[in-house]
Amino acid sequence: GFCRPSEALWFDRRSVFGRRFHYLSRLYDGDFREFFVSILGVAEDCRPELFADRWLELSIDRSVDLSSSEVEDALTVIYDTLERLAVPHWFERQHRELKVWTKRRLFAAPSQVFIDDMPGLSRLVHRHFRDLELL
Repeated sequence: GFCRPSEALWFDRRSVFGRRFHYLSRLYDGDFREFFVSILGVAEDCRPELFADRWLELSIDRSVDLSSSEVEDALTVIYDTLERLAVPHWFERQHRELKVWTKRRLFAAPSQVFIDDMPGLSRLVHRHFRDLELL
């Protein structure tokens, strides 16, 4: 089927966004990337704030199956993606609402969690959540 460029991404981010986008790299050879991205204006990847928005959605959406490994898979990608960024202005405002995924398969405030076993999250917290006192 057809879709608008705004409804598609080149990179496959199903583990984070599910069916929200059409992921063209799953359908087309890498030789077509330039055509879709440069000519048609399809985004190569999601804007970073969409990753933070998804993190927030996962932590507050009561319909999310917290026993599923899909939550951990999505958060691993989200943490690693956000950890590589410089501190953007929108993250400074939004991070106070974000909760951290725990081994008990629930979300908790970062100040209530020992963050040591997920390297991407640990670096993200130490870099962007400087005002927190970690357990």
